[in-house]
Amino acid sequence: MIGSEGEIRREKVFRLVRLFRIRLVGLLALEGGGGSVGSHSSCLLSSPTPIQAILIPGNERCMKLADEMRNEGNFEISNVR
Repeated sequence: MIGSEGEIRREKVFRLVRLFRIRLVGLLALEGGGGSVGSHSSCLLSSPTPIQAILIPGNERCMKLADEMRNEGNFEISNVR
């Protein structure tokens, strides 16, 4: 979408992405996560786009979190099962 309406929508999306990242980083910190890719904790990968990647060790933990996010929010979740 071009023009002022498109710019307003883009600003809103990127504001929501920043809010999501701030809140998720806080949750990962409470959980003891937020570590680097090489660590054994959850990791939010760097991305300013609406597509956000989170590395979560352990299949059970990953599937549980994905199911919770699908059920509780308006999230499109992909995980490897």
